[in-house]
Amino acid sequence: MAKECASLKLHRSSVTCCAFSPQDDVLCSGSLDLTLMLWRLSDGWSHRLRGHSGWVTCCSFNRQGSLLASGSADETLRLWDVEKMLREEAEESDGEHSLLLKGYGGSIRCCSFNSSGRVLCSGSTDETVRIWRVKDGKCVKVLREHAGWVLCCCFSPSSASLLVSGAADGGVCIWDIKIPEPCLKHIKSKKSMRSLRSSEVTCCAFHPDGKVFCVGGEDKQLRLLRVEDGEVVELLRCQQSVTGCAFQPGAKRREEEEEEAGGRRDCA
Repeated sequence: MAKECASLKLHRSSVTCCAFSPQDDVLCSGSLDLTLMLWRLSDGWSHRLRGHSGWVTCCSFNRQGSLLASGSADETLRLWDVEKMLREEAEESDGEHSLLLKGYGGSIRCCSFNSSGRVLCSGSTDETVRIWRVKDGKCVKVLREHAGWVLCCCFSPSSASLLVSGAADGGVCIWDIKIPEPCLKHIKSKKSMRSLRSSEVTCCAFHPDGKVFCVGGEDKQLRLLRVEDGEVVELLRCQQSVTGCAFQPGAKRREEEEEEAGGRRDCA
C-alpha cells in the first residue's frame, strides 16, 4: 500500500497539474490560483512562479530538468529557467526567469518536450497542435487535423520528431514533424476505436521503447496502440473515465515480460 511521505500545501486553489523533474528531486505543480510551485523534496525548499494571468493547465520538464514549460488558460505558454531558480533559491519569481510563447487562439491544455529538449509541442482549445523552437520561443509549425479541443500530446522518447495527440473529437493523431505532411495516422474510424468517437481522448503516453503508446478517455478504457500502424494491441477496461496515464520508467514491453512476471502490466 502506498504511504504518504509529504503534504505540500502552498497553493491557494485547486491543483490542476504536476510533474517530476527527471532527477526526481524537484516537483512542479500548477493551480487555479494562476501560479506554479517548485518543490525540492530533499530539503523542503519551495519557489512560487508567477506570470500567467489565467489558470495553469499543464506543466512539463525537459529531459535534462533544466527547463520547465507551463501552459495556461490565458492562451500562452512559458519556458522557465529551472537551473537559475534553483541556484538563486529565492522564494518566488514574477516571470523574470521565463520566456513567453504566444500565438494561440484558445486555452492551452497540454505540452511536452521532445527527447532533445530543443522542441516543445502544445495543444489547445483552438483545435491545433503547435510546435515551438525552445531557443527563441518561435512557433515553427501548426498541425491541423483534429476537429475538437486538443487535450493531450506527447513526444516519443525514441524519436525527436514523432509525437501523438488526442482530442475532444475522439481522434488520435500520430505525427512526424520533420516531413512535409506530418500527420502519419488519424485514428478515429477503426472498429476498436469507435467507442471513442463520441468521447474525449484525455491522456496519452509513450512506452519507454517508443514502439507503443497508450491513450485513455471518457469511455472508461485504456488502449495500447502500435506506433508503426496505429493498431490497438490491447484494451484495458476501467471503472471510471481515464484522466491520466503513464508507463513505469524503464518498463519493458508487456510481451517481453510475460514469462517472468505473469503478464503484469506496466501502465497506469
